[in-house]
Amino acid sequence: MQIKPFNALLIAPFLLALVGCSDGQRLPNSFEEYQKRMFRVLSITTDPIQPQVNIDFPAVEQRRVTIPTVTIPLRDFYAINGCELAPLIAQRNTALGKVEYPSRRIVYEAQLRDTLQNCIALIEHDVDESEHNTVKSGLENALIQKRLNFPMTWANLIQNSDSIRLGLSFDQRFVQGDETDGFIETTQALQYLHNIKIGKPITHSEIERHLAHIEQFRLPARLFRSTRYLITGLTHVNALLKAHNRDFICATAHDKKQISIFKNVMNQFFIQELQPIASSTNRYAQVLLPLLTQIVEDKHINPAMKAFIQNEMDIYGTYKQTFAAHVSELQTLLNRCGLQPAAQ
Repeated sequence: MQIKPFNALLIAPFLLALVGCSDGQRLPNSFEEYQKRMFRVLSITTDPIQPQVNIDFPAVEQRRVTIPTVTIPLRDFYAINGCELAPLIAQRNTALGKVEYPSRRIVYEAQLRDTLQNCIALIEHDVDESEHNTVKSGLENALIQKRLNFPMTWANLIQNSDSIRLGLSFDQRFVQGDETDGFIETTQALQYLHNIKIGKPITHSEIERHLAHIEQFRLPARLFRSTRYLITGLTHVNALLKAHNRDFICATAHDKKQISIFKNVMNQFFIQELQPIASSTNRYAQVLLPLLTQIVEDKHINPAMKAFIQNEMDIYGTYKQTFAAHVSELQTLLNRCGLQPAAQ
C-alpha cells in the first residue's frame, strides 16, 4: 500500500501558529488576524497595521555614577589578629577582581563593609592599648565612608548592569500570558534588588541568579513593548470603528447578519486571544511597575533613569484608556443590532 505524503500546505499554517506562540509573538499575530477579519466583515477598506515599537533606554552618559574612593590604612588592619581585610583587598587587586562589573562591585563592597565592622570588634582584644584609639578611628572612618557609598554602588548596579538594561529595554518578544513570561522569577529578582538596598545579605551566586532571570525573561521590556504596541494598534482600529459606527444603524437583515458574524470574530480573536494577553499585562504591571518605581525613587538614581520609569508608568495609563475605548466601540456596534459580547 502506498502511503501518501502529508500536504505541506495544510500543515504549514499550524506550524506557523505554534512558532508564533512560542517565540513571544502571540500578541502581534493575534492582533493582525483580528484586524483582517474585522475589516473584511465590516467592509473597511484598509490594510492591518503592525505597529513598530522602540524603547529608548537612557544613554550611558546619563547613567554614570561616581563612587568616591575610600583609603583604608594598611598598618591598622594588619595589626589585628583574625581581621580578614588583607585577603579581601588582595582578591580585589587581582586581574579578575579589577573587572568592574556592577554586580561584582556591589558584592565586594558589601563584604568589605561587613569585614570592616568585624575587624573593629576585634580591636579590643588584638591591638596594643597605646595604638587602640588610632587603629579604631582609622577603621571606623573607613566604615562610615563605605556605608555612605553603598547606596551609590547599588545605584550603579541598577543603572549599569547589562542584565538590567536588557531586561528593561531590549527584546523582540511581547507578553504571552503564560509561564514563559517569567513573572514569578522577575518579581522575585526585583524584590531581591530592593532588599539588598536596605541591607539584606548579598552573595555573588544569588545576585547573579536573579540578574540572569531578569536578562532571560526580560519581562519589563516585554511589558513596555506590549502596552506601546496596543496603544498604537488600538488607536488606529478605534478611529476606524468610530467612523463605521457613526453611519451604521443596523436597519436590514444583511446588517444584522453582518454584525452577527462580526460578533463571532470578536469572540474568537479579541475575547479569546487578545483579552487574556491584556489581563496578564495588567496583572504584571500592577506588581512590576511599583517595584520599579520603588527602586528608582532612590536619590542616587540619575534623573534620566527616573524619567524612563515614570514615562512607562504614564504609557501604561494611556494603554488602559485606549483598551477601554476599544471595548466601548465594540459594545456600541453590537448594541446597534441588539447584541451583547459573549461572557469571557
